[in-house]
Order: sequence, then C-alpha cells, then structure tokens
Amino acid sequence: MTSSTTVSGCTVTTSIFDGIKAAHGCRIVDNNCSENGVSTGAGIHITGSDNRVESNHVSQDDAGIDVDAGGNIIIKNSASGNSLGVFNYEIVAGNTVGEILDFNPGPGDV
Repeated sequence: MTSSTTVSGCTVTTSIFDGIKAAHGCRIVDNNCSENGVSTGAGIHITGSDNRVESNHVSQDDAGIDVDAGGNIIIKNSASGNSLGVFNYEIVAGNTVGEILDFNPGPGDV
C-alpha cells in the first residue's frame, strides 16, 4: 500500500491481489488494470483519503474501482467486465465523483 505516490501510465495485469492499491495522498492517473484479484482484489483499490483517481481503465478484475474512504476525487475513469459487471464501481459516500462510465448497464439502465 502506498502513500503520497504517483502511479501513471502503467499496465497492471493478472495480479492475484489488487492491481493498484493506494492509502492517502496519491495520484493514480492514466493506468490500465485488467484481470486482477482472485476473489477480493480490485483493479484500483483506494483505502484512504486525499487521492486523485483519474483517466484509468479497469476491466475483467474481480472488482473495478473500489474506494473505501471519503475525501477523494474520482473522475474520467471507465470500467467494464469486472466481476461480471456487478462491481465496476464501489465508491463510498463522501467522495467527489465525476461521470461514471459503466460499460455493463443493468436492467433499466439502457
């Protein structure tokens, strides 16, 4: 788990845990995360506050973008095919969130 770090322009694939995991004060930008997590991992997992998660794509992970704490900014991200589309985004209240691009709409979303 990282703090006060920038992760940018990376491709993270087939990790048995989270693709990218950040605690607080991080900038997670322009990454591609796929096929991460066996049963509890996420493409991007944020556990603390004061993070910026921007312009990432997560696909075919156990969970897509998982944010466990408030006080973050999550913008311009896209997600598809994560845990059969059930968990593309799991973001708790108290975050600033931009438009959600979810390529697996549920019933009534089409």
